Amino acid sequence: MDPEKKETGQTGLATKVASEFNLSGVPVSQVRHSIALRNGKPRAFYKSKKFIEGKKNALEQLRLQMLVNQSQVFMPAGVPVALDLLYIFPRPKRLQTKKAEAGFIPHVTKPDIDNCDKLYLDCLSGIAIHDDNQVYQINSKKVFCSYDFKTKTESWVGVRIVVKYFDDENSRQLLDNYLPW
Repeated sequence: MDPEKKETGQTGLATKVASEFNLSGVPVSQVRHSIALRNGKPRAFYKSKKFIEGKKNALEQLRLQMLVNQSQVFMPAGVPVALDLLYIFPRPKRLQTKKAEAGFIPHVTKPDIDNCDKLYLDCLSGIAIHDDNQVYQINSKKVFCSYDFKTKTESWVGVRIVVKYFDDENSRQLLDNYLPW
């Protein structure tokens, strides 16, 4: 990892970037599960096909990017992690006019940002971080993508995730002693 990638966040703690992911596709949020009795025991399941496909797509992209990019670092248990999440949604027709702003526009409608965070935290667990209880800080933004009025084209739609870790002696020791096999 580059020593130049060291930065100080809002909390004043020194952090280093461990991994960066770009997940293509419309961001999906966590949905409530339904409960039904199967073989006399309560079982939770999800009804939304959009949620099931979106989570499956996110998991596949995370696994692939983790395998392909050798600079991605898995965060073992005990290492405090901070996340930067940017959700870029497609721009609705009502915002594709010349009067609307050309750049990113804040997305203030459903899905809720905390439900989006839950889904992508769940996806990161076991792939980029050991468990989501390691996360001590989350910076999230929800925006509509930028739009070019001349060519009538939208920019990229998806989720950008940056995983950072708290850079101290304990974290460095845990990373040095971690064996992936």
